[in-house]
Amino acid sequence: MSDKQKKKVSEKKGRALVSVESYKNKIVTFLKAYGKKSMPLNELESKCRTKKSGRENFTAAFSELRTEGVIMMKKGMKAALCSRINVYPGTVTRLSRTFGFAVTDDGIEYFIPGKCMLGAMPNDRVLISPIASRSGEPEGEVLDILEFGSSQLTGKIEFEDGRPYLVPDTASRNHIIIVREESIPFENGDKVLAEIVYRGRRHAEHKVKITLVFGSSEYAASSAASILVIHGAPTAFPEDVMKEARKISEGGVQEYSFNNREDLRDMPIFTIDSAESKDLDDAVSLEKTGNGYRLGVHIADVSHYVKGNSALDKEALMRGTSIYYADKVIPMLPKELSNGICSLNPNEDRLTLSAFMNLDSDGNMLSYRFCKSVIRSRVRRFGNSRYHCEIRGSPQQHRAHERACGQAHR
Repeated sequence: MSDKQKKKVSEKKGRALVSVESYKNKIVTFLKAYGKKSMPLNELESKCRTKKSGRENFTAAFSELRTEGVIMMKKGMKAALCSRINVYPGTVTRLSRTFGFAVTDDGIEYFIPGKCMLGAMPNDRVLISPIASRSGEPEGEVLDILEFGSSQLTGKIEFEDGRPYLVPDTASRNHIIIVREESIPFENGDKVLAEIVYRGRRHAEHKVKITLVFGSSEYAASSAASILVIHGAPTAFPEDVMKEARKISEGGVQEYSFNNREDLRDMPIFTIDSAESKDLDDAVSLEKTGNGYRLGVHIADVSHYVKGNSALDKEALMRGTSIYYADKVIPMLPKELSNGICSLNPNEDRLTLSAFMNLDSDGNMLSYRFCKSVIRSRVRRFGNSRYHCEIRGSPQQHRAHERACGQAHR
C-alpha cells in the first residue's frame, strides 16, 4: 500500500471516529429537545439524518450511549434519556438469597428485592429505577443489565436429589446449576472456582461450569486459596523480576553505599515486628536526653535497591502491598529482598531511612529530622508479651537497650 493510500485510509478512519462522537451528541440533543419522554427509534434516526452509509456509525453511537447508561430502550422501540425518566446507571455490590444492593454512579445505595434483580450478579453494570420504599431508604429495581461483571465466582459444591449445584460465596444463595459435561471432576463439599456459561433472567436460571477445585471446603486452606484466586492476587513473580532480585541479593550490602549516610551501627536499635516475622522492615531506638528522650524510627531503604521503572518497581506498583492471610503472606517484593537484603535482620548491616524525634518528659514532640542511615539491629525477636533479646556489643550498650525496652514497654 502506497503512502497516499495509507493517508486516505487514515483520514477515513479519523472521520469515522468523529462521526460516531457526532452521532452521540446529536442523539442526546434531540432526545433532550423532544417534547415527550421517549422518541420512536426510527424518528430519532431520521432526525439525525442518518444516511445508509452512516447507519453503522449511528448504531455504534446508540450502543455506546446505552452501555454508558445515558439512554435506554423502552417498549415499542422507543429511546429515552435515563435522566428524564429517573433511571440511573450503577453497579451491583452485594447479593443475598432474597435481595441485593446496587450503588448508582452518584453514590446512592439502593436496596433491590430479589424478584427485581433481573438475574444481575455482583459487579454487573445496571440501570436502576426507584420504586416505593417500605423502609424509607432508597429502594429500586433493575431495568437492564448494561455490562456483565466477572464471569468467575467461587463457591461450594452441594448435591440435592443426586444433582450437583454450586452455592456461591458472594453471590446469591440460590443453588446454581452445574453443566457437568463442561466441568472438571469434583466432589460434594469441594470449594471450587466456577465460570458462568449461561445467564438467565433469574439467578436460578444461571448455569456454570467448574474450572478449578481447591479442595474440601472444610479446610481453611481451601477457602484462603479461593479468595486469592477470585481477587486475582499474583502468587508468583515474573522471571525478569526474579532476575533483578537475585542480582541485588547476590551483590549484598556494599560499603560504598554507606557514603552520605549517618552511621548508626553502634546505636542500640531493635526491630518491632513479631517473633514469627521474616520480613523485618521496622526498627526503633530510644535515648535519654537532658530534657526528655530522642526516639528513632528506622525503616528499610528499599528505594536504594528498587530503581524507578525497573521490572521490580513495575511489579511492586502493580501489587501495591504485601497480602497477609491466615498464616501466610504474598510479598510485594521477592523474598530475596523482603526477607533478605531489605530485612533488618539482627547483626547485619542494613541501609535505612531514619526519623529522629526529640520528646519532652511527657512525650510531646519538640523537634524532628530525617536522614539516610545504616544500622545494625541488636535484637533477634521483640514479642508483644515477652522480650527475647540477643544483644551484641558492650555492657553499656546492653544496659542502654534494656532501658529502651523498658521505656517502649511503658
